[in-house]
Amino acid sequence: MAIEVASLFTKYNLSSEEELAAASFTDIQRMYLQNIIAECAEEKVRLKFDPTNPHVFLQREAELQGVILTLGSILNKATELLFELSEASKQ
Repeated sequence: MAIEVASLFTKYNLSSEEELAAASFTDIQRMYLQNIIAECAEEKVRLKFDPTNPHVFLQREAELQGVILTLGSILNKATELLFELSEASKQ
């Protein structure tokens, strides 16, 4: 039986309830993701530029920035969804 393999362009239609469930991180999950962000930020600050291999520095810096931005975006989106839900329940 063939199994669908997700690609970069695979999207799923989620109901608002499913989206909320997916974005409802526990406190420990939020802390874990924040720790990864902090570790990447610390490593990025400690990176040393090697003039003989500038591409190595640039590649690692870009990779770390990508992780920081991606995880930050996920946490921000989850916070926005929870805020929207809380506002909707007040009405």
